[in-house]
Amino acid sequence: FFFFKASFENITDVEYNVLLKAGTVLSGITMNVSFLIVLFLSWAQLFAIIFPHKQKQVITRVRATVTVILVWIYSLVFSFLNIMGVPKDVYLKLDVYMHLTAVQIIIILSYIALCVAYKRHLNKLIPFLDITKPTSHASRALEHHRRTQRQLIVVNIMLTACLIIFVLPVTVAWYVTLYWHPSSYSDYLKSTIASIIVDTTLYMKFLIDPFIYGWRLPKFRRAVIAVLQGRRTSNSISLAMFSKTLNHGN
Repeated sequence: FFFFKASFENITDVEYNVLLKAGTVLSGITMNVSFLIVLFLSWAQLFAIIFPHKQKQVITRVRATVTVILVWIYSLVFSFLNIMGVPKDVYLKLDVYMHLTAVQIIIILSYIALCVAYKRHLNKLIPFLDITKPTSHASRALEHHRRTQRQLIVVNIMLTACLIIFVLPVTVAWYVTLYWHPSSYSDYLKSTIASIIVDTTLYMKFLIDPFIYGWRLPKFRRAVIAVLQGRRTSNSISLAMFSKTLNHGN
């Protein structure tokens, strides 16, 4: 909306500054919320693997709702620090150090811990399973756990790849912005264009993440496949009806 509004020639300087500040605050709030929710999701999964018998007692719907609300409150308060009098350079450094650097490193470490914890959990189950009989229930359970482990590893690799591909350029760009001052207007213009490009790529991460998380759920996979198959079926029906109409007209 900011770029759409700014494209009009009759926009005033006051409107431009207001839109720029509002867009920056809103973008900061939503991005920090996304980062922190992904972090807490990875911790919840890690807790469920390490303490499977305590998962339902500790990770409840009420606590999850409260956590999401607290994340939003924290992101709102943090984004308004600059407006409440905190110097801009201090605010930006805190944002880059905490959210673009520390949180991302912790998320990557959490993904690695998830894979390690699940592998150890699977190794603990193997001695209790009778895998000498290929058709036994234990053998099928072992195969199910192994298939789940492969899915978990693939999803974590995809999430980590998205994090590195889309977040790392933004982090580097922000460090350049904080500690490098352009010596000419041409350098300033180039750095501004680069920042806009890397910010746009970051939005791709927020678009892709829900699909990666949802793909682990069988219902989500079946729903996506059903939608795609239904679309193909509807296209086939439409083509068939169109051909029949043409033949009837001839």
